[in-house]
Amino acid sequence: MKNQNQKSPETGIKKEVPDMADKKTMIPEEKALLQAKHRQEEAEARNRKKERNARTHRLIQEGAILESVAPHVREMDLDLLKRELLIRLRGL
Repeated sequence: MKNQNQKSPETGIKKEVPDMADKKTMIPEEKALLQAKHRQEEAEARNRKKERNARTHRLIQEGAILESVAPHVREMDLDLLKRELLIRLRGL
């Protein structure tokens, strides 16, 4: 079976993809195996997206809490904010 290397747009990782002409000559077991592999890859991609969304949500909530406790941080440069937090939280 001839395979082509393709880069996944989501992950940027190269993976082997069967040539379209070869799909016609695949036996049912090979097709089922390929389908199962694709289902697994899709499930993993969904899980990664769910984890990214949860992290983004958490970071937004934490930033909102920080702004509500110390409203002046909205105008601070990110490097200055990081430095201030390191200084203030170092003793905890």
